[in-house]
Amino acid sequence: MRIAAIDIGTNSMKLLVADARSGRLAPVIDRLLVTRLGEGMGAGGRLREEAIERNIDALRRFAEEARGAGAERIAVAGTEALRVAGNAAAFRERAARDAGLNVEIVGGGEEARLSWIGALSGFAPLEGTVLLFDTGGGSTEFIFGRNGEMESRTSLPLGSRVLAEEFLRSDPPAAGERERLDARLGGELARLDGGAARVIGAGGTVTTLAAVRLGLEPYDPARVGGSVLARGEVERQIDLYASLPLAERRAIPGLHPDRADVIPAGAAVVRAVLRRFGAGEILVADRGLRHGLLIDRFLRDS
Repeated sequence: MRIAAIDIGTNSMKLLVADARSGRLAPVIDRLLVTRLGEGMGAGGRLREEAIERNIDALRRFAEEARGAGAERIAVAGTEALRVAGNAAAFRERAARDAGLNVEIVGGGEEARLSWIGALSGFAPLEGTVLLFDTGGGSTEFIFGRNGEMESRTSLPLGSRVLAEEFLRSDPPAAGERERLDARLGGELARLDGGAARVIGAGGTVTTLAAVRLGLEPYDPARVGGSVLARGEVERQIDLYASLPLAERRAIPGLHPDRADVIPAGAAVVRAVLRRFGAGEILVADRGLRHGLLIDRFLRDS
């Protein structure tokens, strides 16, 4: 069976088309578009009309691509921007009318659960305590587990786009802005209980940091997934992004030009997680919510 998942994030939209073989996923198409659904909406605001149009167009194109590739079923999940937007219902109506898709708006806990399922599907069974964090454009999910079993999950409104728009308004980000962002991150992460012997990072920020470390052009998921990102490398990249204006950040090898505006905030989240849990490195997961969505919705009973 060929199946598809679309992950509608606050900053990007992802399409995964895969074949289900003996309960496992064999990816056929795995693509991303930076669609900035949550651009300019602010906390508890409304999606802007231009952002809706941009994302409905991307959703329509992804649906056509998935169906053209032979996908028999398509699951669609919306995350933080659609969770908080006052006009999310209007977006869902447009998606049903224009793309023929039912957009499921998943809660923060459910997003964390699906991210756990998806991310761990890319690794051999893990022993011991694990923290998986998945940084998106609107939120970061934190999942603690032991021996492959999830034990607790928390979603915090610490996304790269919302933090960039709230704190990092200078180009390049000013020292005072970065300090205020770090203070906010430290306060939010202090609310988390638990510890872990191993920290795994997922989501666009983490995979981008790994791609920049490797200088990947084009992006290669086989090299990113399972790679290790040291704390010193995260610090190096934060200093690099703070020293360059947006136009120059867009030229950094491995950094998608459309992520250049939010990567300073996203990298700050990663560093804050490393500091909070005293970790010297993170294991990078290239898989995430879209994989978990397919596994959970279509493969559980296959």
